[in-house]
Amino acid sequence: MTSRDARALSSDRPTWPVAGGSLVVGFLVAELTGVRALGGVVLLVAIGWCWMAWTRRRSMLVALGLTAVYVAAFALSHVIAGAVGALVSVALVSALVSLVVFAVADRPVLLAAANRSGNGGASDGWGGQSDQR
Repeated sequence: MTSRDARALSSDRPTWPVAGGSLVVGFLVAELTGVRALGGVVLLVAIGWCWMAWTRRRSMLVALGLTAVYVAAFALSHVIAGAVGALVSVALVSALVSLVVFAVADRPVLLAAANRSGNGGASDGWGGQSDQR
């Protein structure tokens, strides 16, 4: 795989499922294995991949901000776990991270791509051209 292929692969993929989903997967890995460090490895790999995509798509400042949101959400999940339960707290912060990442990192890229394609932002919702007659 060339660096151009890697750049295209990363720039075409939404990051919100990875950022939000990794919090759930990391939690489950830590719970099921009993080794919290393995859950941490999941989080580090995911945030590393997201960081590369965010800096490439947007900027280092955006990547720093989104990483701060990710880390703060991780910490918040531990704080609220006593009140609502561990799985619920992880689900809540995962949803929060997913929404923020979509709004800040993924949505602007999708809108820019739609504008470049010449359809004024209209699409069929699946990445294809809209049916404009």
